[in-house]
Amino acid sequence: MRPPLFVLTACAVLLAPIAHAATSLSSCFDTRTVTGAVIDEGIVQRVIHVDPRHPASPTGERGSTTDPAATLDEGFRLAFALLDQGVPTKLLIQPGTYREAVSPLPWNEGRARETLLVVEAAAGGPVIWSGADLFPLEAWRAEDNGLHSHAWPYRFGHYTPRWGPRQLVGHRSEQVFLNGSPLYPRILEQHRTEGFENFGTSEVTWTFERLLDPAAVLTPGSFGVREVGDAGGRLYLHAPRPLTRDDVIEVSVRQVLVDFQSKRNLVLRGLTFEKAANSLRRLEGEGPVTFDRYDSVNDRPDTLAQAPDNILIERCRFLHNSSTGLRIVGTRWTLRDSEFAYNGYSGISGYGSNLVFERNTTNFNVWRGDFAGERGWFTAGFKLHTGTGHVVRGHTAIGNRTGAVGWDIHWRNVYIEDLVSIDNQQHSMLWELGQGPFHGRRILIANVASRGQGLWMWNPGETLLEDSLLYSNTRATDTPGQQAQVLFMKQGDRTDKHAKMAPVIRRGYTVTGTLIAGGPDIPRLVRFDEWRNRENPGFTPSPYTGRDNLFASEHGPRIFWDTGASREATPRYLTLEEWSAEHTETNARWVEAPLRDPARYDFRLKERTDLADTAKRLPSFRLPDALRQELTAFTAWVDGYRQPRADPRR
Repeated sequence: MRPPLFVLTACAVLLAPIAHAATSLSSCFDTRTVTGAVIDEGIVQRVIHVDPRHPASPTGERGSTTDPAATLDEGFRLAFALLDQGVPTKLLIQPGTYREAVSPLPWNEGRARETLLVVEAAAGGPVIWSGADLFPLEAWRAEDNGLHSHAWPYRFGHYTPRWGPRQLVGHRSEQVFLNGSPLYPRILEQHRTEGFENFGTSEVTWTFERLLDPAAVLTPGSFGVREVGDAGGRLYLHAPRPLTRDDVIEVSVRQVLVDFQSKRNLVLRGLTFEKAANSLRRLEGEGPVTFDRYDSVNDRPDTLAQAPDNILIERCRFLHNSSTGLRIVGTRWTLRDSEFAYNGYSGISGYGSNLVFERNTTNFNVWRGDFAGERGWFTAGFKLHTGTGHVVRGHTAIGNRTGAVGWDIHWRNVYIEDLVSIDNQQHSMLWELGQGPFHGRRILIANVASRGQGLWMWNPGETLLEDSLLYSNTRATDTPGQQAQVLFMKQGDRTDKHAKMAPVIRRGYTVTGTLIAGGPDIPRLVRFDEWRNRENPGFTPSPYTGRDNLFASEHGPRIFWDTGASREATPRYLTLEEWSAEHTETNARWVEAPLRDPARYDFRLKERTDLADTAKRLPSFRLPDALRQELTAFTAWVDGYRQPRADPRR
């Protein structure tokens, strides 16, 4: 049985007693108002069964247990006919791998839009919905230099938004898998690109220049596509070793598996959506399952009235998709016990209000963005833009090649609890440009071998971080000349397009009962950066308030980087005593080596008298060996893209 969700008012902490005093936020919100999906599955009246292995029955009712639908497409069409009559319906899918896409249906019209649909995997094994087809070895043509080629009838072309990656590999969507492992994508068509800009209305254009020689480009463990020339298109593969008929070669050929077109009242349960050849179309990328139409030029849905509502996704997996794992949009979404991993861009992206995330993972995403040199601001393990009311509990984000989790531009009422973020690039958590409040509790952030900031708060409105553990042993970031900190509080007057969308509230940063620790390689753990806009000399910064915090560093005592209200030209590096004298930091303590073995991803506190009370309230986590090995393997695979002749997956 799933434990009941406790009640929390985010302006007054109503939790188990802790050693430090209760903390309050002036901007209150009651997390009970953030419900996520509210669905009564007891109203389901009909069940449509899908089982391709069951023999057809000439007498049974199509879709019944005695005469089930043979394909997903048929099953969805039978279910849609019932929904269109206002009959709440369940689509029950028998275990197996389904290599198909559902033909378009008008989900956003008539009674089908509002009538409940439950799509669920039957017991007995996984239900895998794949965007890839099998390409058996006998269908390939042997070429010179160890290459194989296959006819390629698809015209996926290129796509990126105007703010997207500049390199062509980030604009493609093909994937090839050998015995379940992905191969490196390489570019076999040279194009000139134009139209990149962060803000504006331009569209990126591609002008073909020439074909590249597969023998010169492809190295063992890679593939590439030539969609022009080659008598209609050809896929080239350079396997990491000689192929046999026992090898399973899968090629992503479907970009979207099902498009629900703003369907409301929907449940997806127990399904795996994998290996789609999806792209960055739509803001932050389309997923293998899509839910809305989108105007990419104006960064908005074509009509807000078409937004999906009341969506529950439970025990699902979104794996190895070329772009985004899942893009959400609309209101009342719940994501529960689901996995979003190995996707080319974000595990989860989108925007919305009244969202609940419970016990999900977004690990090992944004490999395609990294291949294209893009560890930028629009992708993350999950990253959401603009909304009101988001509750996140029990989330894990590990090894993403850009940020781990982020709320970007004008979020209000966000509560995060029991989140683990380890070795993500760029930043571990981002709270940016909003009204708040942001409230984080029992958060573990750790950067052992990654490059980037820890918790990055950039004009987020009111914030509260409590009972958390922040650790880092990296000084580098992907921005030249920028040093990493595990807590970065940045503020200033922004005048860009995003800043003008809604008021930016400055009420201050509050950190209580938190351990901030660093290894020998990171000199500064906390950065307080007040910068002014020249057009606004009267800028008033947000204050910092700290209480009952612990600090530890193997590098030295001057762990605070403070620009000061006067914005001195030379940064000031402060000790804890100097920091406490300038800011409201009360009852702070310096502790020596509090963690058991952070270099080996053991972030549990040592069993010491001076840490006993702290250990009762902070997160306690050791990365399991299997997950650590997975992190190491994924990191080596992504880093090996730029060293193709030393492919670690060979």
